[in-house]
Amino acid sequence: MSNIIAVVGDSVLDHYVHGDVHRISPEAPVPVVHTKYDMYCPGGAAHVASSVQALNFPCILFSPVGPDSEASRLLFALDTMNVVVSSTALSEYSTPVKTRIMVGGSQVLRFDKETKAFDSPTYSSFSDNVIFKLKATLKDLKAIIVSDYAKGAISPHLCNAIQGLRIVSPNTFLFVDAKPESLLAWTQADCVTPNFSEACSVLGIDSRTASAKSDSFCEGLAKALAEKLPNLSLAVVTRAQNGCSWYDRNTNKSGSLPAFTTCKSDVIGAGDTFIAALAVAICEGRDVRDALVFANSASALAVSKPGTSVVHRMELDMFMARPTQLSSLAKLMSQQAAISWAQQLRSTNEKIVFANGCFDLLHAGHVHMLEQAKFAGGYLLVGLNSDASVKALKGAERPFVNAANRARMVAALECVDAVVTFEQDELVPLIQSVKPDVLVKGSEYAGSDIPGADFVQNNGGQVLLVDMAAGLSTTSTAQIVRG
Repeated sequence: MSNIIAVVGDSVLDHYVHGDVHRISPEAPVPVVHTKYDMYCPGGAAHVASSVQALNFPCILFSPVGPDSEASRLLFALDTMNVVVSSTALSEYSTPVKTRIMVGGSQVLRFDKETKAFDSPTYSSFSDNVIFKLKATLKDLKAIIVSDYAKGAISPHLCNAIQGLRIVSPNTFLFVDAKPESLLAWTQADCVTPNFSEACSVLGIDSRTASAKSDSFCEGLAKALAEKLPNLSLAVVTRAQNGCSWYDRNTNKSGSLPAFTTCKSDVIGAGDTFIAALAVAICEGRDVRDALVFANSASALAVSKPGTSVVHRMELDMFMARPTQLSSLAKLMSQQAAISWAQQLRSTNEKIVFANGCFDLLHAGHVHMLEQAKFAGGYLLVGLNSDASVKALKGAERPFVNAANRARMVAALECVDAVVTFEQDELVPLIQSVKPDVLVKGSEYAGSDIPGADFVQNNGGQVLLVDMAAGLSTTSTAQIVRG
């Protein structure tokens, strides 16, 4: 088997007790929960592995368990999800269990059962097995995800051994989700994904006085984490309902994405889903921003489900194929992502409409043209000329608005489903890759050679010329602004 993701860390059995409350106990001022049913799910590292597998990426889980019935339940659940497990039953160790009492869909109480794995007298049998099997499969490993819930699966020795393997296998990505106490020990990590409070703790900041709502502040946190870990390529700070922020050392760029949903059923396991999806996306070759959109979308689906749930590839692909459900920022795609998106739509016989232009100083004429394009039916992909392309077409003083801001404004239009930026010589290859059913241009192009038109028509598509709104243009708008 090639192209495997290995997950190493603390597996937890998540136990949900669902019931109703109709009275207060006469023994103490506490509610009496009448239990209706129990549910068991893989949690912790086991949830990460389940999430990777649900996204159709082969996965193997390395995790200690206890010689107990909870381990049997956990391993059975993983088996039903087709997760390959290399577990070691440790003496004097209990499989960690988180029991949540749920009433009316809300958690009213949680109690945990756990011991530290590395305190077991047989812990070395687990760590030696992990090191041996990781070495044996190293040539097939695309990534290692460390899921350290501080329950003793990851000892300092195992931490160092995993990082040693990363050094000798530079093409194997190392993703780490660890508690603040151990995060900075992962000096060879390629990516870390602490949440807001964890990032603040690592950096000695009081999260109670810091602003999780500030994109710039959280981007600064991500960059500060990268400065603490000199080999880190990507630092991501997850921010719950505020989305995520990141710093990419390879490009020296920071950014933020909002949360892609306001429908939250349960936030349990959202971080597990995020790192699993991020690892899968990067292993599949997506660039950083596209990978983060993928992970953010997976998290949006995860929190819309009750309990510790996994997100399956088909539902995620369908969710992302309809980006009008998401923030307009999710509509901004690289060419690779736009082509993949179009392929997904074609696989379900959806209609694709393509319109392109500079959209400099967005005005009502642009909106009219794009709305008419949308009325052609299907999903509207807008191609946006790059800054260099606009300058070559329109003159040295153009564009008035840079490509990032032009794309952001076009994406905010309800009629637009996706936006992709291109250089002038990339337009026809982009159209050929997207294979739109309809190519839309303004009526002023009638009788001229429209890039991509021959390809679309030869493939059974149509070219639609939209009458332009009279008196509206970027040039006239600029003249009005200048007075």
